[in-house]
Amino acid sequence: MKLGQARLSRLLFCGLVLLPGLRAACQEHTAADQELVRHFRAGREDMQSGRFDHAVEQFKEVLRFRPDLVEARVDLGLAYHALGDYTLAVSELGQAARQRPDLLPAHLFLGISYLKLGSPEKAIPPLDRSLALDSSNREARRALATAELSRGDYGKAAAQFRKLAATQADKADAWFTLGQDYLHMAERLITQLTLQFRDSPWSLRLAGDILGERRLWNDAAFAYRKAVLRAPAQPGLHSALGQALLRAGKTEESESEFNAELSRNPAEPAALLGRAEAQLLKGSAQPTLELVAQIWRSTPELLVQAAADFPPVDPPPELAHRMAAELENVPPAPAREFLLSALFRIAGDAERAREERSSFEKAAKSAAVSDRKRASPSSSACERHEERLCAEFLGSQQPLSFVRLLRLGWALLTLGEDQAASDRFAAALGQKGTSAEAIYWLSRSYLRLADACFDQLTASYPDSWRAHELKGQAFHLRQADKDAAVEYRAAERLNPDAPKIHEALGEVLLADGAVEAARSELQKALQLEPAAARSLYLMGRLCVAERQPASGIPYLEAALRYDPTLQEARPVLGKAYLKAGKPGLAVEQLERSTEIDRYGDLHYLLYQAYHEEGKPELAARALARSQELRRKSASDDQAKIRPADEE
Repeated sequence: MKLGQARLSRLLFCGLVLLPGLRAACQEHTAADQELVRHFRAGREDMQSGRFDHAVEQFKEVLRFRPDLVEARVDLGLAYHALGDYTLAVSELGQAARQRPDLLPAHLFLGISYLKLGSPEKAIPPLDRSLALDSSNREARRALATAELSRGDYGKAAAQFRKLAATQADKADAWFTLGQDYLHMAERLITQLTLQFRDSPWSLRLAGDILGERRLWNDAAFAYRKAVLRAPAQPGLHSALGQALLRAGKTEESESEFNAELSRNPAEPAALLGRAEAQLLKGSAQPTLELVAQIWRSTPELLVQAAADFPPVDPPPELAHRMAAELENVPPAPAREFLLSALFRIAGDAERAREERSSFEKAAKSAAVSDRKRASPSSSACERHEERLCAEFLGSQQPLSFVRLLRLGWALLTLGEDQAASDRFAAALGQKGTSAEAIYWLSRSYLRLADACFDQLTASYPDSWRAHELKGQAFHLRQADKDAAVEYRAAERLNPDAPKIHEALGEVLLADGAVEAARSELQKALQLEPAAARSLYLMGRLCVAERQPASGIPYLEAALRYDPTLQEARPVLGKAYLKAGKPGLAVEQLERSTEIDRYGDLHYLLYQAYHEEGKPELAARALARSQELRRKSASDDQAKIRPADEE
């Protein structure tokens, strides 16, 4: 949560109007009361002008005259909050909230201050109280979502994020923000998985998934193979490896992996679909049809989801034409229509492809109704991978064990019900917070939900500033920063008052080496939101990169004051202190940064700081650790280099 000067001023002047305590003071005519009013008004003017330190002194004077004036105590707490002194803010706001349980700003900023102090458990009660006073308060709801997320309750956090999106009037903004929230939750989970279970099969599988999404199929296959070596019986892992190999053009190897999956689980739908794709590439129409028909009987929803991208690799058009002709002699059936739709598309007959696709979709809708009438949910449905019946059966069983929650989540994910799936995975993680499997599946479901939000945004609002911002982020992730800057500038033209756009543009310009242009954008961001921790961090980083550590230190200190969890700012601040001749201060920041040091650079800076501090033993230890990390990172990078014949 970041608090800008404008937002604080709005809360002060819109949330605290016609204050009863101040009215009572104004009705008196003693000199002391007139002095009280003068200090109160001066404090309000200082708050509006951003002179928060002066406001503190004014409100202290008010409370010296009238210690019982709750409104002044709230304003004092808000001034401390704006200065980043959250401990004092909690003290004042907590007292005010106890005196006036109906005062929304006291509860709201008490909760936010607790969040800033890293105490989400303490933040939740005042934030709940804020929403009880005003259920439409978006600031309180977002803070509550952040608090739930900070304490690891992903299910409750996601529910609050969804409520925010549902009540957002600007639907383009709603889809973008909800997608970002899902993405942020996924990133937290991925970080947890990679840090706590770095070489586990689940972490390696996730690496393969992410590399596959970037279409780096050989890299993905390499990660999956490492996972298979550690957990050859992990459900779905051979299928994932098979899909990567298929897309890398290694059809025979992929089929071997699909067969390995089916040898353990003969009805596994993803493996059956993979085998069908491999058979199609080999030109075997009838075996492909039989496999697709088997999937149709158990999980037709999977075919509905796969229809747009089936097959992932197209066979030659003439081969597709021959197989289509062969299948036209087969009696009509949904599996046949599914295949013919793909084959006619590849062969270039768009009209026939549309006809067959339409027939298949009608059959899928009809099956969704008739199958429920014909069959009953049961535990055996889960074994047969009849995912709809499996989900209905498990959904009727309460309470569910950890294993059954995972199985229900997996069934729902296969059915394309990603939100419901994520709720079950979150519940499983709540039962067993150290489960790499639960972390993996929850992160995957949130990534799918984020993709769905972003797809909705670009389909419904392609020319919105949020759509341009999303494209800018996508280019930046691919390190195409010039293209990212073009998209961010388009967003900036549509919404010049969005501080995050200036911040993001400043970041990509900085990465592209356009230092002065980056400085200009970051200055604009800070004018719009002076307490934006990331903007402050980026400005500080820019100064340090330009060999101006003394100029960068105030920005970096402010960034960490407003957001103590901004871990990436600490090593930069440590380096700035070191270059500014303050090794003692550098040590404090660098020691708190060592857990994120992969290449040994931070330990080397720590070695320099200890050396300048005159601590040779600690310096030697830091240098040894730096050298160890350098060797390990070089070894890890070398292990990623595969033989030339795999490329």
